[in-house]
Amino acid sequence: MTTKQKNFLQDKFETMKNKIIDKLESGNKILWQMPYNLEKPKNIFSGHLYTGFNEIYLKFISKDFAFGTFKQWSEAGAKIRKGEKSFEIVYAENKTYKEVDKAGKETIKSFYILKLYYVFGASQVENIPANIQAKIDESKNKKNSPNQTAENFISNYRQMPVIEFNNSKIPSYAIQLDVISMPEIKNFKSTNEYYLTFFHEIIHSTGAKGRLERNLQTHNKSDYAIEELIAESGSFALAGLLNIDTEFKNGVEYIAGWTKAIKDFTIQELYSAFSKSSKAVQYIIDNTDNVFEK
Repeated sequence: MTTKQKNFLQDKFETMKNKIIDKLESGNKILWQMPYNLEKPKNIFSGHLYTGFNEIYLKFISKDFAFGTFKQWSEAGAKIRKGEKSFEIVYAENKTYKEVDKAGKETIKSFYILKLYYVFGASQVENIPANIQAKIDESKNKKNSPNQTAENFISNYRQMPVIEFNNSKIPSYAIQLDVISMPEIKNFKSTNEYYLTFFHEIIHSTGAKGRLERNLQTHNKSDYAIEELIAESGSFALAGLLNIDTEFKNGVEYIAGWTKAIKDFTIQELYSAFSKSSKAVQYIIDNTDNVFEK
C-alpha cells in the first residue's frame, strides 16, 4: 500500500469516526432507542452480513438494514435518489506470506489490506425490483419472541459464569470469581433493558482467562473505556441476533460518556474494539447449543 493510499484511508476512517461522534453529540434519542435494528445490516443482493466496525457504523448512521453498491442497485434496475450520499464499508483482506530466517526456518506471517467500498440503503433507492423488495419485507415482518429466545440462550450457553441474582447489587462481572451479579428482572424498567444489561455482563465475561483473555483488570481509563465499548456494542449485537428490541439507556449522560471516550480513540482503536466485540459475540455463538444458526 502506498503512502498516498494510506493517507486516503486514514482520512476516510477519521470521517467515519466523526460521523459517529456527530450522531452521538446530536443527542438524538431515537438513534439510541434502536442503535441496532432487529435485522443485522447486510448486502441484500449477496446476503453478506456486515460485522464488527461496519455493523456498528451502519446502525449508527443509517436507518436501513438492506444495502447494495451503486452497481448492484443499478444492474437490478433500481435508481439511487438524487442527492443521496453513500456509506463507507471497510473490507479487511487477510494476506499471508512465507518468511525464512538465517537458519532456513520457514514461518507463515499475515497482514491485512484494508479496502473501502460504498453502499446505499434501500430507503435511498427508487424502483426497487419486486424480488428484492420481497426480501426486504420478509426481514421487516419477522416476529420476535425475546423472552423465550433469551432464556434459551442463557440456559444453553456452555461458558456461562455463575449467575447470582441479588437485588442489593448493581449488575457486574467479577473476573476473579467468574460470577455475574444481576438484580432480578422485576427491578428493571423493561424486560428488554434487563436482557441488554445481562448481555453486557456476559460479553465482559468472554474476556476472562481461558476464553478470549482480554485485559479486564486494567486501571487505565482508555483500556477500560475500550472494554466498555466492547461490552456495550456486543450486548446490542447479541440482542439483535436474539430478536430483542434495544432501547435508549441512561439518557444524555450515557451518550456524553460514550462521546468523550470515542473522541480519544483513533479509528484503528475503534475498529479494533468493534472487532473484539464481534469476536466475543462469535465466541458466544460457537459455545451455545440449539439457539443460533451456525
